[in-house]
Amino acid sequence: MIKEAHIEVRKQARLLISGEVSSAVEYLWIACHGYGQNVDRFVHKFKDLDEKHLVICPEGLSRFYSEGLSGDVVASWMTKRDRAREIEDHSHYIQKVYEKYKALCPNAKIILFGFSQGTATICRWFNREHPTADQLIMWAGSIPPDLNIKAEEDPFLNIPMHFVYGTEDIYIDEKNLVKLYGLFDSYGLHHIKKHQFEGKHTVHRPTLMKLFKEEIES
Repeated sequence: MIKEAHIEVRKQARLLISGEVSSAVEYLWIACHGYGQNVDRFVHKFKDLDEKHLVICPEGLSRFYSEGLSGDVVASWMTKRDRAREIEDHSHYIQKVYEKYKALCPNAKIILFGFSQGTATICRWFNREHPTADQLIMWAGSIPPDLNIKAEEDPFLNIPMHFVYGTEDIYIDEKNLVKLYGLFDSYGLHHIKKHQFEGKHTVHRPTLMKLFKEEIES
């Protein structure tokens, strides 16, 4: 008889950091990359931010080669295999990142950023741990449709939220937008601000800077 079992193991997670850790940091970003992304490249999407910012990009715990047995080393957050435990593992992981750098940058406003699959990851952690944060940016991704949210404990109602997508994003067409907006409404998240740019499934750096300057810094 075949049975499934689980055991906890120690694992060292990798982060890419843009900026200098300091109590003078004004904005602390925790930014989760998308599925199959190279985090070393992803972190450069934030290089237009100045020295007031510290950007922490956790790498997903599952790495693989982008081209079978070769190519870039990329990472993902979860698959359908053992999904609930992977979500739990990543939530513990991001919580440790949050606690460490929040303590090192005690005066910083905290911006939570998720791109594509990373949006679901950071939203699940946020819903699970209810951390103190100042902004939540969902870029080319959405809050998951399967969160167990209690109205009286809904952390998403108390944080400014932004949804950003490109006009040529192959994963976000008009039909998908209708579904996404319906999902936002079903959660009662009528305060989400929507932003569009001309482009594909990517973090568009000029749009990121415009969003920061007009919606966060102002």
